[in-house]
Amino acid sequence: MPSFWTYITNGKYSVGCTGQTVYVYDKDGNEKARFKDLTYAYDAEISPDSKIFAVKTTDGRLAVYSLEEMKLIKKFRFSKVDGGQHAGFCFSADGSFLFNLESHGDGFERCLSVYETADFTLVKRLFYGRDMYISQIEYDKNFDSYFVLGILYRKFRRNKYFAAEFKDDELKNVTYIKEKEYDFYNKFKDLEKSGFTKKKYRWSYMDESLEDLSSQKLKISDLIKR
Repeated sequence: MPSFWTYITNGKYSVGCTGQTVYVYDKDGNEKARFKDLTYAYDAEISPDSKIFAVKTTDGRLAVYSLEEMKLIKKFRFSKVDGGQHAGFCFSADGSFLFNLESHGDGFERCLSVYETADFTLVKRLFYGRDMYISQIEYDKNFDSYFVLGILYRKFRRNKYFAAEFKDDELKNVTYIKEKEYDFYNKFKDLEKSGFTKKKYRWSYMDESLEDLSSQKLKISDLIKR
């Protein structure tokens, strides 16, 4: 089996990304498809209904594939910023939308973009600007809501790090956290979204062992003060 940056599974399908090639396997580990439509493709997300999956590149592209027909549905460039598109993305709980954290302009104009999964047209861009960077977003079924990690950039003052609930297109229950706490959770979420692959772990520079990290069940919502 190839060396994967990301290898995720939902019990029905598994998707692996090497950077240049995307592999799809069935629940028994049989290879069902192999795609070479992207470069710098390190991250993937499977939709809640297991019908499609999306792959994100660090050079500002998204590709969407059908798991039913094992074919490319759509490929598009979401940003002209070539590089540094490392922030997270996720499907909505019902699979109707894809939330993608993006960098635009000179790379410091950032936003949360919302795409309709029916045709992957852009619905809206939220929090567009240079003073805030949201690095992670996840759905938490315990709260039936979305939670984010981010940084507030402040001129002539120390940056502030936060966790917040994303609801009704707003950030709510914003809780400021220590830089060290943000750094750990941000790296952990990157590793978790990769499926705790050894390759991603080697580049995470985390002190804890991969075995210890993969056994932890950490949620961004744990950081929120209510």
